[in-house]
Amino acid sequence: MKRMLWAVCRSFVFAGIAASALGAWAQVNPDLYAGLTWRNVGPFHGGRISAVSGVIGDPGTFYMGTPLGGIWKTTSGGVTWFPVFDEETSVDSIGAIQVAPSNPEIVYAGAGDPIQGSLGDGMWKSIDAGKSWQHIGLEDTVKISSIVVDPADANLVLVSALGDATRKGGGVYRSTDGGQNWTSVLKAADYDGLRDLQSSYDDPSVMLAVTQGTAGGFGGAPGGAQGKAKPALAFKSTDEGKTWSPVKIPPFPGRVAVAVAMHTEGQRMYIVGNNIEHGSGLYRSDDGGATWKHMAGKDTRISNGQGSYSSGVFVDTQNPDVLYTVSTAMYRSTDGGVTFEAFKGAPGGEDYHKQWIDPTNGKRMIVGTDQGASVTLDNGKNWSLWYTQTISQVYHVATDSQYPYWIMAAQQDTGGVMIKSRGTWGQVDFTDWSPLPSSEFGVITPDPKNPHILYGVGYGPGGGGNGLIKIDMTTGQWENVAPNFGADAPKYRAGRDFGKKFDTAFDPGALYVATSACW
Repeated sequence: MKRMLWAVCRSFVFAGIAASALGAWAQVNPDLYAGLTWRNVGPFHGGRISAVSGVIGDPGTFYMGTPLGGIWKTTSGGVTWFPVFDEETSVDSIGAIQVAPSNPEIVYAGAGDPIQGSLGDGMWKSIDAGKSWQHIGLEDTVKISSIVVDPADANLVLVSALGDATRKGGGVYRSTDGGQNWTSVLKAADYDGLRDLQSSYDDPSVMLAVTQGTAGGFGGAPGGAQGKAKPALAFKSTDEGKTWSPVKIPPFPGRVAVAVAMHTEGQRMYIVGNNIEHGSGLYRSDDGGATWKHMAGKDTRISNGQGSYSSGVFVDTQNPDVLYTVSTAMYRSTDGGVTFEAFKGAPGGEDYHKQWIDPTNGKRMIVGTDQGASVTLDNGKNWSLWYTQTISQVYHVATDSQYPYWIMAAQQDTGGVMIKSRGTWGQVDFTDWSPLPSSEFGVITPDPKNPHILYGVGYGPGGGGNGLIKIDMTTGQWENVAPNFGADAPKYRAGRDFGKKFDTAFDPGALYVATSACW
């Protein structure tokens, strides 16, 4: 007879003070708020960017795609941004964007966030530089991750896409008529699609495509069809995507990104992934993918960072020995990947994802991070700010009982923020927002009796977001007051937030906190 051990988890509610009954929700007369109108109060801070592109030779014009905020455009080199996809209400998640090199009026966009969450509905196209959009098919591709447009022919387009949970829709698709018709040119059995697709601007016939491994960790892919982990696969085309052949690559268990260098006749290729057994996750080929050499030695910065959350390798358009990799910061090599130096960002939160480099001017580029998009016109000496981009991903919103009241929220990868409901100088801008010592996720809960006391979310045992913190805004001090803090930590389990609520009806001093207990 087999014995089976079950982990028993029970939900608990902890009361900060003696328990009292929760009051019923108060009914509010709709006439009291019938005259209210919406106004933008921010936060005036960028959020995660899932796609970037630019217009070749035009110093000021760039595009960025967001996971939940559609497409935005700048014509001022990143000084100001404006939305160009708001009229398309069927989808707001963008996974890839590409301006046609031969015609800046034509812009292609692929829907669906490849990293997490929001699904898309296929391909979109603008023929008037983003003023209007039309849907052009591939509805079954729920997450489009790459778009490649032929440098001379704006109608020749290829995309790589991930499918749904049944792997329907994933693969590489090709169109020769601007997206009116699509041909499936590459599938990978037992994988949910192709993650990255790249070619070089000066020789588009050579293309490299990769799947994602099925043991990707954070932000990675689920298990294979039989529940077994599978390494990433790579494929190469020498006829601009008509036919494909397998390419043997190092074993990467999760996300992989590739690049094909210009000025090398398609022979110089780079690949980066989360195989950091030997240090760096970067490999280079000088023979079109036939053999690969491990680069950057034991430099563990040069991997794909945080499991499969951020991954990318990008090559300078004038010099194949200059390349960039992304992780919690961006790093640059000027010797073909042998050594790297920090290029932009601070390891600890900016989290870089995307880069576009002008094929005709390697000094002009745009990068996309968890903090927003940033433009440089002088090879990184100066960058535009992301404090004019109202695209931050806010998980929850709370208000306190002060007058004017304060608005509090948690931003993805930027921590807690707060602002008075009225600006100091007649309008609300990014200077009115203040940081709040709470985590990037979870609900911020003000004490109804003392609005200067807030309860937020911190990092608890094991690095998870299960620490309940009490914040005194008069002193700036905070302490962990969670029931799973200290010796009792193993007894209780929580996700990225505690369910917490004050009893505002009968006993405003009673704070209820919900978590789980497992043994």
